[in-house]
Amino acid sequence: MTTLVQGDTLKITTVVPAYKPQFLKYLLASLMQQTERPHQVIFSDDTEDLTFARALLLDPLKTALADLNVKVVQGPRKGAAANWRHCLQAWDVQTELVHVLCDDDYLFPQFYEQHRKAHESGRFSATVSRRYYADIDGVCLQCALEVPPEIASVGSRYLRIDAATLFPLVVPSCTNWLGEVSNMVMHREAATLLAFPSFDGIPFSGLEDIGSVLCASVQDPICYIAEHLGYFRMHPQQNTMQFTSRPVKLAVLAWGALAVIGRQRGLLNHKHAKVALAKSLFMAQEVFAADAEMKPFIDLIPAALAEQPQALTQWIALWNGFAAQS
Repeated sequence: MTTLVQGDTLKITTVVPAYKPQFLKYLLASLMQQTERPHQVIFSDDTEDLTFARALLLDPLKTALADLNVKVVQGPRKGAAANWRHCLQAWDVQTELVHVLCDDDYLFPQFYEQHRKAHESGRFSATVSRRYYADIDGVCLQCALEVPPEIASVGSRYLRIDAATLFPLVVPSCTNWLGEVSNMVMHREAATLLAFPSFDGIPFSGLEDIGSVLCASVQDPICYIAEHLGYFRMHPQQNTMQFTSRPVKLAVLAWGALAVIGRQRGLLNHKHAKVALAKSLFMAQEVFAADAEMKPFIDLIPAALAEQPQALTQWIALWNGFAAQS
């Protein structure tokens, strides 16, 4: 295997919002085996005792990782969303492309090479590759994200998808077939959405990854790479496994926000937007029926289904206030 550091081609900076040190050796192995290594790897160490900094900045790892151009900054210790923003601030738009790599996920050897080639094949706001699921030990499971038939039936490796196509394929079903930040590489002009998840004055906190790709596609299309280039590790520490947590509440309601954005932009028709908003509210009712914080949203279901004029205005006001607390 020939390992190259990106030279005159588009450069990718990898930023790692780090707080789960038990997966560090796997993360480093996936970075070291890349056919093209990123320009720089920035860790934002959010642990209380700076576990990542102590490991990465001292031998033997410091010497072993000399070719990886590692930088470590102290994290803000204010939660996952704040650490994402901190990572991106440390990057400071120093390269054309940026990749937010979660510290428990894993990349296959051609990840950066394929994403770089995809970005160089046209003007794209983001590139998104397929990925597998894996268990806590990194064993790939016999399952992956199920993509829509319109995408699965296309034979090419790189598929250009614009906003008018992407919104209807994602939002009405409230289904994430795109994945997460670990299998996405953002152009610098689109990366701001990851740090500040809002579009047209409507926040999409809770679905920062999917929402950023969707909203970025309004400016420039995305490139979908029809190849599995990594895996998403499932384990009890993940926010998505804490079913009654605030991040999950935000994610459920954010589908409604994306429906409103899509409708206002003319990217979703009336039926699609109504279906998505209703699904979001019904998911909230199913999971959080006894939750006082979610009750105002659940109480809006009859008015939303009846399409009462004030229902959408009330929902937006409720959502803006709720998201502002995140």
